[in-house]
Amino acid sequence: MMRTILIILTVTFTLSCKKKDQSPDQFQTAPGTINNELLSGGDVSSFVRKFSVNSSMEIWSLGQTLVGTYLCTGYTYKDGVLENYLMKLDAKGEILFVKKIPTNEYGPELESTFDGCFILANTYNSVNLAVTNPGWLPAEIVKLNSDGTELWRKSYVNSSSHRLTAVKQATDQGLILAGIQANSEGFLIKTDASGNELWRKNYENFTITDVTKMADNGFVLCGRRKTSSNQFDAYVVRTDAAGTVLWSQILTETTSYYGSIAHCVTETVDGSIAVGGLSFFPQRAGFIRLYDANGIEIWRKNTDILTTTTGEFLGSEPLGILNTSDGQLMFVDSQGYMRRILLTGEETWNRSVTDKQPVRAFIKTADNGFIMAGGSSFSILTKTDFQGF
Repeated sequence: MMRTILIILTVTFTLSCKKKDQSPDQFQTAPGTINNELLSGGDVSSFVRKFSVNSSMEIWSLGQTLVGTYLCTGYTYKDGVLENYLMKLDAKGEILFVKKIPTNEYGPELESTFDGCFILANTYNSVNLAVTNPGWLPAEIVKLNSDGTELWRKSYVNSSSHRLTAVKQATDQGLILAGIQANSEGFLIKTDASGNELWRKNYENFTITDVTKMADNGFVLCGRRKTSSNQFDAYVVRTDAAGTVLWSQILTETTSYYGSIAHCVTETVDGSIAVGGLSFFPQRAGFIRLYDANGIEIWRKNTDILTTTTGEFLGSEPLGILNTSDGQLMFVDSQGYMRRILLTGEETWNRSVTDKQPVRAFIKTADNGFIMAGGSSFSILTKTDFQGF
């Protein structure tokens, strides 16, 4: 349970960032006021902060710089107008700056790069893909330094029929971009470190929601597959370093139109593959699967939570899967519920860390703790140690 507000910090911004001639959509310092309330904690290892404006505000993506500060992206919404923003925070979550992202140009998604910079991409959140079709925006990315200054931008299609859903850095310091097309085909684009396209692969009837790089330079894609009967099943595809399919697996088969979807995937320290997702039929329920390197299932778990107040099972959507500092797995769901799971499938602890506030972003921090953020009418940022406290 969050404690009484300890500190209220109000930060006001003025227009000061000049546009570059060669980059007319240069990010601008955002006008307006963001309230930053410290709800609990306060040191760098553990804190809870609430960010709010005089309209709806959400944080959708997080990244940590090499010096321990944070970048986050999100949006504000008021009177039918949506504006994306980039916000930098210090190690304790206090605001350093806020910049406006050109509205309707990028979706708020960040990926940290090996050189301490970030990739900003117009990705579409995989949770939304479970029940809706995305609006179509150009598949474009922007590289930023840790101060939010644009370094370069790249576009990969000439039409608006493609949409990025995930961006990750590959082991060669290039990028791997996953997405979907209007014809329901998934695609994978590999670039060099400067964002120049090296190759592209298409995958029929496959909506890709996440991608992870493997130790052998191959990739694992997850999402959902459209069947011949127009149903959707959670789906995982393993490829080699050139994007060629090595094997694929249906995770959950249903007879419902919405069926099931895999949201997140990661390689474990022993080379296995962990996948988290959601099934919509016969009831809304989260699931976790572990596969070996050849696609053979090792174990499966559901992620429903039995509430003590009502006795009901609530569907728990796995939002992220990360390797812990001791080689195990950490899952967090869309309601801020953390689970530490051994590679044998045993769950050693679980706890709610956001008081059931919606979570959209979740990363491991340099101190082996975790930070997550989300919100609805306001944004909650929660930093924990490695045990979720």
